[in-house]
Amino acid sequence: MIFKILILYIIVTIAWMLLEKIIYGQTQPRLVDDVIAIVLSISLYYNFN
Repeated sequence: MIFKILILYIIVTIAWMLLEKIIYGQTQPRLVDDVIAIVLSISLYYNFN
């Protein structure tokens, strides 16, 4: 189950980075991205378990 969550998280992360690349022309590290990633990973864990 953890492997499935990890794969889904990686797919979402890659999609997020691609969208930043398309919109801004480069990926930009931001605090809000880190917060959203933490919330997403916790949410995925509890929703799949």
